[in-house]
Amino acid sequence: MEEPRPHPANVPGDYFVEDRCCLTCDAPFEYAPDHFAWSLDTEGHTCHCFVRRQPVTPEEHARMFEAIRHAEAGCLMYRGQDRAIQERLVEAGEGPICVGLPEDLRRRSAEVLASMGQRRFSWRTLRRRLL
Repeated sequence: MEEPRPHPANVPGDYFVEDRCCLTCDAPFEYAPDHFAWSLDTEGHTCHCFVRRQPVTPEEHARMFEAIRHAEAGCLMYRGQDRAIQERLVEAGEGPICVGLPEDLRRRSAEVLASMGQRRFSWRTLRRRLL
């Protein structure tokens, strides 16, 4: 599977919004407003969100986790190597948003998703099926 490409406006770091995936759902701004901003189109309309500031404190990571959990299309991604964060995301059914998961966590993610009936919408999966 092709690795997700970050939107160019994301700041460097473990969290990013996948390029051309944002549905402008507003969830990131509800749960972690200090960490996101809008990219504007040529007419000044919001068209894509991006990570403008990476979380640092445990509280900021918790808000980012909630933004991930409530985002509509699975566009908020985690590419960090913090095992505790990876495990928390996997157990919440968010394993597919983790880039570079170790094999054992990929297997666990598949188990969790199967037990949930794979209810989590995946924009990336839908795009692959349509293209």
